[in-house]
Amino acid sequence: MVRTADDMTLAPPFAPFLATATWSLPAPFRQQFLLPADAVWRVLLEGSMDVWHRPRWLRPILRLLARWDVLYPETGANVPTRMLIAAARDRRGRAVHIWRRTFAFASERRIDAELAYEPSLDLVVEWMGPRNCLEMAWQPRFLPPQSLEIRAELRAIRIGWLRLPLPRLLRVSARAVDTALSDDRLRCDLVVSHPLLGPIFGYAGDFRVSRVGDGRAR
Repeated sequence: MVRTADDMTLAPPFAPFLATATWSLPAPFRQQFLLPADAVWRVLLEGSMDVWHRPRWLRPILRLLARWDVLYPETGANVPTRMLIAAARDRRGRAVHIWRRTFAFASERRIDAELAYEPSLDLVVEWMGPRNCLEMAWQPRFLPPQSLEIRAELRAIRIGWLRLPLPRLLRVSARAVDTALSDDRLRCDLVVSHPLLGPIFGYAGDFRVSRVGDGRAR
């Protein structure tokens, strides 16, 4: 697929992978993943999650990651969850999506991220953690008629302009499958895996998708 400079600057981060299927994409996916770069509204996902992790000895590590708003040690059923998505442009003028995830455990947990299309990788890249230092590469794929699969891998640490690739044993991966249930509802199933330990963390739940406000998350 040929992508021009204008395409990569103006289009939403997921457009290179989903634009050709725009008219067949279920409405919740169009709202969440094809939010225009200059949209003045935001997209809100509200619902609940069942959250798990294993093995138990990972809990201290998850407590540390929770300080960085990456992962967290709590588990539970029907945990109230919301995600607010806004469109913006970064310092390079690229279209980005800002995702604000909130999990209402006894202590609220947040996972904030910035996502953009990276032409050198031909992937969507998510930056998260302190000062967006963690780089996770996403590969989205529409599975007609109503599912969308995302495979992702934690690849590098970014410190300013310095990018440090991670060794294989630190490259945790994730697989998420979103399924459209109706024009305004979807289900999300996500599993995070380690190269040696296998599945270590995951959540699953249903969400209502709606358009809200006229501001931005930034």
